[in-house]
Amino acid sequence: MMGWVRLISEGLQRNGLKITKKELEDAVKNFNHPVPITIGHVFSDRAPAVGFIEEVKLKEDGLYGKYKLSPLGQVLVASNNYKNLSASFRRKPDGTWYLHHVALLGAMPPAGENAEPIKIVEFSNSQEEESIEIEVSFANTVKYKSFAKTDYPICLDCEWEKDSAMKRIVEKGGWELLSKCVGAVEIEEDGKLPESFSRYKFPYCDVVNGEVRIIAKAVSSGLAYLNGARGAKVEPELEKVVRPVFEKLMQRVQEEKQKQEKKEMSNKGGVNMEELQKKLKTLEERLAKEKLERLEEIAQKKFSNDVVKEIVEFASSLPMDFSQEETCIGKFIKILEKIPAPVKEGKMEFSNPDDDSDFSDTVKAF
Repeated sequence: MMGWVRLISEGLQRNGLKITKKELEDAVKNFNHPVPITIGHVFSDRAPAVGFIEEVKLKEDGLYGKYKLSPLGQVLVASNNYKNLSASFRRKPDGTWYLHHVALLGAMPPAGENAEPIKIVEFSNSQEEESIEIEVSFANTVKYKSFAKTDYPICLDCEWEKDSAMKRIVEKGGWELLSKCVGAVEIEEDGKLPESFSRYKFPYCDVVNGEVRIIAKAVSSGLAYLNGARGAKVEPELEKVVRPVFEKLMQRVQEEKQKQEKKEMSNKGGVNMEELQKKLKTLEERLAKEKLERLEEIAQKKFSNDVVKEIVEFASSLPMDFSQEETCIGKFIKILEKIPAPVKEGKMEFSNPDDDSDFSDTVKAF
């Protein structure tokens, strides 16, 4: 398979790099041997080329290359999985550029702003010019499209029967609703939703008690099929659309299972853990209040009202972790208890047994 194709045009490219006419002229000037066509830009010397660019020419609208595909390259192009070409340039020691390779790209779009898919491009009317007999167009139409809605409620224990479930969905909301309950839809050429169950791939919903529900067993079954269970092989283009949907669905199913397990554990043995936690919090609040009241009572006997206020405020800021053997406020209370109370007027502060003076008089302590 041979033909001409535009590889790139001068100007600002999608990746932000600017290609000048001088660089394209360098590529033509430095072209002295066939340039390999590769599968992607990451490759090794063990990977086969799938074709070669055998000649390049520069026209007003860009750099063109004459390609020749190997049998493997023809299969890849015909599979419609490699839609785009991407030219790679490298600099020579003298500072000029040359065409290093041209990559066939699959899921990655090309950086070149005007790179074309492989098709016939005529340079002259010469009958000696080789041309391909079959034109290969890299169509941008999407065969499969996803309209999937993944936030429906989940039923973990519902049974699953695909055909009857799909019929119930259509009866409830028509083909539009069914399109939201499957991983992908094989759409019509005009973009309309098909009215054929076989065109709706990887269903995962059913109607349960009048409501649309995601069925956990359908999600598990569909993901297993995608992963090759029982030797299943899913068309790559279909898998690319469906897999992200089912991975999201499986994540939701697992989250729902965890919620149910926690709920079952909280109700195990007739014990309502939520109610128990509320009672525990109330008890801790009461104990904390009692400890603060006790601390304030001790402080009032030893300090002025202003100091007492500051002590209580500080104690209130301490962590009340009753899971510890002794809380911070409990330790604080013990410290305050060890501080002696100030001496009050009228109390005998000291006596001197060697002095005959009468120390029965009242003294003042400062």
